[in-house]
Amino acid sequence: MGLALSHANSRNQPASTSSRAPWFVLPLLFAAILGLEVAVWSAAKPSTATLTLEGQVVKLAELLKADDVQVDADAVPFVLALRTQDGKLLPIVKTLGSRALFQDGRLLNRPLQVRGRLAAGGSVLVIDRFYTLKNGVPHEVYYWCETCAIRRDYPEKGVCECCGGPMELREVPLPR
Repeated sequence: MGLALSHANSRNQPASTSSRAPWFVLPLLFAAILGLEVAVWSAAKPSTATLTLEGQVVKLAELLKADDVQVDADAVPFVLALRTQDGKLLPIVKTLGSRALFQDGRLLNRPLQVRGRLAAGGSVLVIDRFYTLKNGVPHEVYYWCETCAIRRDYPEKGVCECCGGPMELREVPLPR
């Protein structure tokens, strides 16, 4: 995933697209388009306070269509945001805690509870753990291979690394 940059030179030769922007440019571009404050170069220390938020994880590309912004097709799966109950959008960094959201479309556009922290000056969400909400009750999400009795927090390729069989999405209510 790279964002091609054009470079014009002093000899009026055609622009080159061989240079690639750093990996973090695309998420920052989306945040800027959405009007979010992005303070990546801020001297402030990153927040270590754990937050619990509720909302739905959505693809930013779908939201940006309303503003006539066409996102490159190869970038669409990598740009998600949490739309909180009060309508705020927080771009999500793909980490181990959020990986299943990026790999399994069945988890998108559903009520979720996420636990994590804000980074980059409070403009980006780093998810440590998430739960689906069914009738307001948090459910633990995991993937299970019945044959091998293997449990994973994300589906990877949707198949068990042991037997090659399917990994079943399971949602189990948290004990009260």
